[in-house]
Amino acid sequence: MVQVCSDFVVSSLFYIKFVRNDLCQPLATLGNMGTLGAAVCAVVFSDPPLAAVIRLAGEIVLLWCKGRSSGMIQPGRWALPALACLALCGAAQAETWLEDEETGCRVWSPDPAEPGDVLTWSGGCLGGHAEGEGTLVLTNNGAELGRYEGTMSDGRFEGEGNLKTRESMDDGFVEVRASFAEGLPQGYGELDLPDGSTYRGDFNKGEFHGFGTYVEADGDRYEGQFKDGKPHGAGSFTGADGEEYSGDFFDGERAGLGILIGAVDGVYLGEFSEGMPSGSGVYEDGTTGRYHGQFANGQPHGFGSYVAADGRAYQGRFADGKLDGLVLVTEADGTARTETWKDGAPVK
Repeated sequence: MVQVCSDFVVSSLFYIKFVRNDLCQPLATLGNMGTLGAAVCAVVFSDPPLAAVIRLAGEIVLLWCKGRSSGMIQPGRWALPALACLALCGAAQAETWLEDEETGCRVWSPDPAEPGDVLTWSGGCLGGHAEGEGTLVLTNNGAELGRYEGTMSDGRFEGEGNLKTRESMDDGFVEVRASFAEGLPQGYGELDLPDGSTYRGDFNKGEFHGFGTYVEADGDRYEGQFKDGKPHGAGSFTGADGEEYSGDFFDGERAGLGILIGAVDGVYLGEFSEGMPSGSGVYEDGTTGRYHGQFANGQPHGFGSYVAADGRAYQGRFADGKLDGLVLVTEADGTARTETWKDGAPVK
């Protein structure tokens, strides 16, 4: 989709203190937690307890308790098409007026009239501008390009109204049902795009702003906070492929604290930056083992501890996902030794 007024975005931080015995019961009572609740308990409350991760889990749980589902958004992915901008983003365009040739009543438009355009307005006229309740229809060579049913003030959409608009006869209609202010959606509204994508939530000056839900035609779903047309703050994403993310967003990307459940396997709980695990976190895939430590660009990087499925533990520094340097190796029976590793393998 074409980006117009702006993309979507970003971040919120929750912090609560609790002890491990207090959390699994509340998790069990949250019916919408599903696999996320089980994942938090499985990763965070395995022995030995991970104090640093418990704080992160608390923040995620509080996010869920506040009813904020979550999502992973890619930059520019959730932008309105140019088609919708004709009606929703006009405040940023040059000012143009279209006239009903029969009544002489004028209506504000973001674009100048094209050859073959015919405008009709069924409502009142005050000072030469459309006023009050009525139906506005724009056609081009007999084909309908747009229709607005609702109230107008000074030639602009004002109050409750239903809008359908498209750029050409080859395009489908963008439909908006909302309360308008100065020609733009303001407050709660509903948007339907031609490809089947939908938005239900808050608007501010024509942009997604506040709490809302955006569902792509392919089934990807984001629910959470928006700011200035972008996902911003606490949110949740569920992919059509089964991937789930719950946590913070910044500028349309995962940023801050979150929990990510892969479409196939694997759970990551921790910090994100620019859409990738970065900072402190825990990753467990349920089959090969668990890593707890530092991440960068989605890989273990820095100091960390990896416990394999057979109980053997490795502590040391990781570089781009591989052990590198002096490593403490602890066997399942508790015996320990130090080894020197290079590029993910012990040096012989």
